[in-house]
Amino acid sequence: MKRFPISAVAAAALLAGVAAGPAAAQDFGPLQFRTEELAPGVHLLQGAGGNVLACAGGGRLLLVDADYEQMADKLLAATAALESGPVALAVATHWHFDHVGGFGALAAAGAMLAAHESVPGWMASPQHLDVLDHDVPASPAAALPRICVGDTLTLRWGDETIGLRHVAGHTGGDLVVRLHRADVVHAGDLFFNCGYPYIDTAHGGSIDGMIRGLQYVLTLCGPATRVVPGHGPVATPTQMRVYLGILEEYRHIVATEKAGGATLAEIVAARPAASLDERWGEAMFPPEDFIEMIWLSVP
Repeated sequence: MKRFPISAVAAAALLAGVAAGPAAAQDFGPLQFRTEELAPGVHLLQGAGGNVLACAGGGRLLLVDADYEQMADKLLAATAALESGPVALAVATHWHFDHVGGFGALAAAGAMLAAHESVPGWMASPQHLDVLDHDVPASPAAALPRICVGDTLTLRWGDETIGLRHVAGHTGGDLVVRLHRADVVHAGDLFFNCGYPYIDTAHGGSIDGMIRGLQYVLTLCGPATRVVPGHGPVATPTQMRVYLGILEEYRHIVATEKAGGATLAEIVAARPAASLDERWGEAMFPPEDFIEMIWLSVP
């Protein structure tokens, strides 16, 4: 299995499990959730996996994503510390284990689970992640989302209006979540604010879908919007626009070389975007793997 340099704490791991073996083999013991208030009643919870967003309303909580299974008890403790009521609904931005791992524990505690309509099928059976060469076991039935979102869904949560929108980018089943009153958007793994992203080409993801997804997220943003990435610190729309430009530039470089007849190995060896790699290739996924993900998803 490939190994990756992981340096961002918020990423710890995206792929602690993928980077060095099964997630069950990792030491999650020292890891705790860090809580940051983004708006009244809206908090970011950062643990070991994907960023979790908590929205209070009507004496209950809505969560966006749920970290690793091994962090579930700590997630429940972190949400209880908010003193905003129990978790009543958890929404997945996509199916990956570092975002839905806590779903089983949340369901056992009484929460309803929601995701794009493609997600329950992927979670219910074993899956394989391209490039990472990583096998993901099936999730137990209790952890599967029962509320399935098609293209869009709008929820009223206390005083907050929450919009869910399907975007095929990081996977074929991504949901972008917008909190209108709080002016917060959870972009999921369309946005890695800490390094090059993973693109799940085996499950409908593509570099072009990532780019279109980020372009859509930007249409939701005003100057003061807080953007929650799948991994990394909360960002401004300007910071996300910089990240989008990097994806666009790298996509152009790899697609042009591929169309000209260069092999994947030749492109990797040439380091065609070395200046970008110095800033973005040190955390999360190394350049050779990002190049392969783009290669797999362009003509």
